[in-house]
Amino acid sequence: RRAGAVSVGAEAVLKSIRSRRAALVFAAKDFSEQSFKKLATSTEYYNVPLKRVDYTMAELSEALGVTHNVAACFVHQSSIVNLFLQ
Repeated sequence: RRAGAVSVGAEAVLKSIRSRRAALVFAAKDFSEQSFKKLATSTEYYNVPLKRVDYTMAELSEALGVTHNVAACFVHQSSIVNLFLQ
C-alpha cells in the first residue's frame, strides 16, 4: 500500500473500475452479498479480475495497515497483478 499500488474502500474501488484504473480487485470474505454482486457486475462489465479472498474485513484491514474495516481493495499496477493471479 505504501508504494501506491493498492487503494482501499468499496466506493474507491467502484470508481476506479469505472475509470479503468483498477487492474485487479479483492473483496473480503465477509463483504455483504449484495455489495459483492454490485462489485462483480462492475468488474465483469469492465473486464477486471475479481478475487474473493479468504480474509475478513478486519484481517484485510490489518494486512493493508489501515484502521477502518476494508471490504474491498484494488491494485493499480497491472505488473503486480500477475503475482496475485499465479
